[in-house]
Amino acid sequence: MDDREVERARTGDAEALDRLMTEVYTTVYTYALQFWRDVDRAQDATQEICYRVLRALPKYRPEGRFRTWVLRIAFNYLRHQWRYERLRRWWPLARAEGAEDARELDPETRWETDATLTWLMEGLRQLSPAERSALILRAFHGLPYEDIAAALGCSLQQVKNYLFRGRQKLRRRWMEAHPHENPVPSLSGRLDGSSG
Repeated sequence: MDDREVERARTGDAEALDRLMTEVYTTVYTYALQFWRDVDRAQDATQEICYRVLRALPKYRPEGRFRTWVLRIAFNYLRHQWRYERLRRWWPLARAEGAEDARELDPETRWETDATLTWLMEGLRQLSPAERSALILRAFHGLPYEDIAAALGCSLQQVKNYLFRGRQKLRRRWMEAHPHENPVPSLSGRLDGSSG
């Protein structure tokens, strides 16, 4: 997503806007799928986030990377949805709907097949939205710490804290589930504390 393409899209070039939104869709969908681990929820979230990006595009200021700006919008939306889901669990009628949703999940729609990746993604679901997002943006998107900070709207130190706490929780979870195995999976070194 280069700045010239973004500027052309902002000034009304329909073809540039189409190319830009195709890239935005791909980036956001990948992130949402990793966040939710559910194709339908990821598609719904992606559609809403793309709409929000499109609506906010005229306000975009090229002070940072466009991709980071998009991921910040995505993070805010996904965090809001995650909080909403947590509140829904306590509402009696919503609990019954949640059970129906769980039965409707098709195992073939699961995008991971490797057992370690499955374990890792389940572990990510147990983390806070900020910890989960920081690890996803680092491990799967390869973003440097500075871009993660911009996407999450926090300081560089907070990103380091989110990554540290998230990694620690995943390590603890791994050691509890696999007391006689080592090492903890690291996704090519990206979750193991390598510097950003």
